[in-house]
Amino acid sequence: QAYIWFGVGACTFFLFSPASAEGLPYILALPFDASQLVGFAVAWLFCMVVTFHVVVMTMVLDSFNVSIIAQLRMQLALLNRKIVSLAKGVNEKLQQCSDTSEYSDLHSRLEKCVLHHQAIIKNADLLEKCLGTMLLGQSLSIGAAACFQMFQIATSANGLQQTGKFCCYLFAMLAELYVNCWFGDDLITESENLALAAYDAVTSLHGCPISIKRSLLLLMQRAQRPLCITAGGFFPLSRESFVAVLNVSYSFFAILRNFKNEDQ
Repeated sequence: QAYIWFGVGACTFFLFSPASAEGLPYILALPFDASQLVGFAVAWLFCMVVTFHVVVMTMVLDSFNVSIIAQLRMQLALLNRKIVSLAKGVNEKLQQCSDTSEYSDLHSRLEKCVLHHQAIIKNADLLEKCLGTMLLGQSLSIGAAACFQMFQIATSANGLQQTGKFCCYLFAMLAELYVNCWFGDDLITESENLALAAYDAVTSLHGCPISIKRSLLLLMQRAQRPLCITAGGFFPLSRESFVAVLNVSYSFFAILRNFKNEDQ
């Protein structure tokens, strides 16, 4: 919700920062005179509709995508708790009695955990197929936009208002990428926690049959590969990836600025 309101605030600031001689937020080629009151009102409403539609709808779509990633993370957290409670509960019961029914109950609960983990992996792969290409294009376009915006701020921004307008657009683009990387990093972290929980369960259940330990080891081995959403398979969405995109954008910005200084 805060992310969407940030987009609304950025749009509002952008719309009330004139860029043309008529006072419009964009420089437009219009078939009518925008210096007149009616023409200005029509042109400004057109700018408002286009800006809010593009920015807000983009942020709503991003919010929907990260909500699915957050749902996967919550499923991993629930599975983590199931494994921890399974190990603790069975240890307490086995210390009191050695009934084989406890082993059958443990095996049944463990089987449900394994199936739950398989379903999470399947959904993560499906989400990767749906969003991978889009996230790659989004990451590349945001990186390029950040580079050009920094170049504009450094070379062609005239006055505080224009600088603020460029910075507003820059922060909106970076926020869009940061939200995806933040939730993607949480998914990776929760997946790693699941592997640790499975390892602790294996080491704590010494008196269990080999079949149960084998199932836990299989779950732990699958969890060794952290679940992540990648940008088209090139890099995972994580906080480190966000910093890497910023570094690349700044590097290209520095190159462009050096070329500009040499031309002058």
